[in-house]
Amino acid sequence: MKMLLVAGIVGLWASAAGADVSLTQDGKKLVVKNSVYEAEFDGNAGYVLSALTVGQPRPVRLSVKGGLTFAADGEPEKYIGHFASKPQVFAQADGDVSCTVIENSPQRVSFRLTWRFIGGSVTDTITCLPASPLIKHDVELSFERIMVEANYRIAAYNLGKGDGRGNLFYPDKRLVPGVYDRGLHSPCPTWKFAWNPKHEIGLGLIAPEGQDFNSIKHSMRSLKNDWRDDLTLMELQHKQLRYRQVPGGVKFSFSMIAGGALAEVEQLAKAQLPKPRDITLDEVWPRKLVVKEGQENVTTVALSNNSQSAKTVKLVSKALWGVDREEIIDTRELELAPASTNKFEIAWQGKPMTWGMTFRTEAFVDGALVDSKEEYCAVSNFAPAAAGISILNVGMAWEEGTEPAWIEQLRRGYIGTFEYYCWAPSTIGGLAPQEDKWDPHTESQAAYQTPLTKKFLKTLIDDAHSNGISVYALITGLFNHRKGLENPELFQYCKNGQPSLYNGRIYGDRRFATGKPNAFTPEFAYEWGKEMGLSVDMFGWDGCRWDWSFIPNAPCDPLYADRAGDAQEWYDWKGAPSRKLYPSADATAQKATAQWRRGVTEMHPDFAYGTNFRGSAEQFRNFPRHSVEQSTNSLVLFEYLLNFSKEEHSTWQKWAAALTDACQRVRPHGAQPMVGSMRGLLAGTVSRNLAQYVCFASGVKWWEWSALPYGIDQSYKSYRFMTRFSEYYFDNAFKLLPENRRMKEITVTGGPRIFWQQFVYERKVAGNRELTVHLINLPAGDYICQRHEVPATVKNIVVQARPHPGEKVSEAFAMLPNPAPHAIKLEINNNGAVLPELVDAAIVLFRFEKR
Repeated sequence: MKMLLVAGIVGLWASAAGADVSLTQDGKKLVVKNSVYEAEFDGNAGYVLSALTVGQPRPVRLSVKGGLTFAADGEPEKYIGHFASKPQVFAQADGDVSCTVIENSPQRVSFRLTWRFIGGSVTDTITCLPASPLIKHDVELSFERIMVEANYRIAAYNLGKGDGRGNLFYPDKRLVPGVYDRGLHSPCPTWKFAWNPKHEIGLGLIAPEGQDFNSIKHSMRSLKNDWRDDLTLMELQHKQLRYRQVPGGVKFSFSMIAGGALAEVEQLAKAQLPKPRDITLDEVWPRKLVVKEGQENVTTVALSNNSQSAKTVKLVSKALWGVDREEIIDTRELELAPASTNKFEIAWQGKPMTWGMTFRTEAFVDGALVDSKEEYCAVSNFAPAAAGISILNVGMAWEEGTEPAWIEQLRRGYIGTFEYYCWAPSTIGGLAPQEDKWDPHTESQAAYQTPLTKKFLKTLIDDAHSNGISVYALITGLFNHRKGLENPELFQYCKNGQPSLYNGRIYGDRRFATGKPNAFTPEFAYEWGKEMGLSVDMFGWDGCRWDWSFIPNAPCDPLYADRAGDAQEWYDWKGAPSRKLYPSADATAQKATAQWRRGVTEMHPDFAYGTNFRGSAEQFRNFPRHSVEQSTNSLVLFEYLLNFSKEEHSTWQKWAAALTDACQRVRPHGAQPMVGSMRGLLAGTVSRNLAQYVCFASGVKWWEWSALPYGIDQSYKSYRFMTRFSEYYFDNAFKLLPENRRMKEITVTGGPRIFWQQFVYERKVAGNRELTVHLINLPAGDYICQRHEVPATVKNIVVQARPHPGEKVSEAFAMLPNPAPHAIKLEINNNGAVLPELVDAAIVLFRFEKR
């Protein structure tokens, strides 16, 4: 580390007095003091902010770490047939940072930090004033390579002071628990201030107006115990840099809030933000993301009068369904006092099979529209078809007290169904555990050890249901080996007579392992299903998602079910070979699967079945009965289709062909397919965004952890669009037209990179027809990789339909995701319509009627 003092700083400076501000040097530590705070910058760690003393009249020293972080793209320039690479991260704390003091007077302290990293350089000019809690940063970043992110992150490790249960983030006065380094994002410009009311101390960030920031991500863990530390995090995220010109640079300014009284902080923050309109709708939030037909939902509406005079406001709340249906839900008139907020709830019921919908509230003053706000939810009896699908792993989600945080993050990411992965003490004889706490003894114990409590699991599922989210238990055929030792007839055995284990690990003096069961008779499967029914009684599961199959001579992982055969042979505990025990693998698998399903649905008729299997023609040919059973009214994971590094799935066109082929094979049986994320595609990339739209247009859900609104990852935009118009993506009544009909009945002109040829569907409605054409604006290259530029917006695309004899096009609509999900009616000209523009994706709907 290097330090240059140019303002006569020698040795240790005296503390600031009165309203002055001062800078002192203590070895390789800089200390800035004024009447509000004492801030320490650690020269041994890149001059990051390392400690902060705040609070009057009883100052509290906070252990903090505040510094800049930059990330550069690490992707090869050309597609090389491998998973996408991760960015290279450069943290200020790891840099060779030099410090130059610019001014050190009682009226101002200013110093400049400078350092280089591979492919870039940065300067951060920090300014502190007397009697002000603000520490201002003016940052200049120059780069000669593709950059991804530029963030400032501040972490406080003791803001809770042992018990911070009253801690809140302002200005929204809410607790945002931090779990697994996740939090919520507030869009910029904004401010965020973490406040401990007991000790009257706090810290925060201001992202002012006129800067190119994306959001402030924030979370707090304010109660320390034996499984988590007191930790408050705020991260100011610049808008993505990936698509900026290279070489290039950006400049940005922000302020860190170091203590201060709440009222003063609020005034300082508001002075740097846009002045709000007189009347604002601050919140329109349907409590439940997905409700069943006839179930009640409740929407919370918050309306503010930001002016200094009383206002009379008329509010109209409406529901928008499909592409052209609208219904007024609530109308009311409110008298708002000056500088006040009115918050209330509107109860309403879901209409029969309306799929996705918009709940919009409009505010009028003297007959003029002054503000509007909308949110998206769905009405469906089968949640996986109506909203996003995700996963929680017991390795990340197990801590009591964090349940609401997990569910809120899923809800805000438009996740209507999630599976809880690897939770049971044993999947045979342990689905309804009697103990209150256990170590999950399943496949992933080979990767991690973690405890789980019955209380956590029940609370997690209850919280999910109150938010309109369904929870599926992950079920595997891999059971606790200790259960097998107690019941040796359960094991599959190797030829040498040893129990067949799948994997395991030793933690301390405890051995964890999973065994392969002999569980293929209809009688055993039925009893196993009844055990799942008892688990539903205990926890409230809505369904399950199998990660195993009842094919007797197949690998345990259904991803490799195509390898079934004599090479997978095993023996029962009496030495009989599996091929003689179960001579017809297809019949065995179908009967056992059906009986397992029967066992649970006899107890819980609405229990939903999910599975993981290959929807390929080969699978249906080799296991026809089992494949139909697996895909009948079920959620189906096509894990085998998630790998874009395989040549057969390496381009948009190849992947879409494989997705639509498999989807159309299971859709006639009532299945909703999904596919795991395309491994490695990073947040905010064009490829990740378009891969999701390709997936949806194929009739397949994208299955992974969803992005939270306003973060750099824009997946929440595709998820909310998919939720709003789920009917036109996932209604099984839409049938993919054969290729010859697609090319004959639809033509699209307007740009060479508009991908639509794989996505033309037909639905019969009340004796007439509807056609949907899904359009995706592809980048210049066909290979699925991260090195794609943002495609230029295409204008005036002509979509031409060819009606059948005796028909005509009666109406045409376009469904568009930007700037928010909406539908527009298109003018028909000679059985065609013009789509005004295509940014990334769109759905065009044609309705036909008889002449």
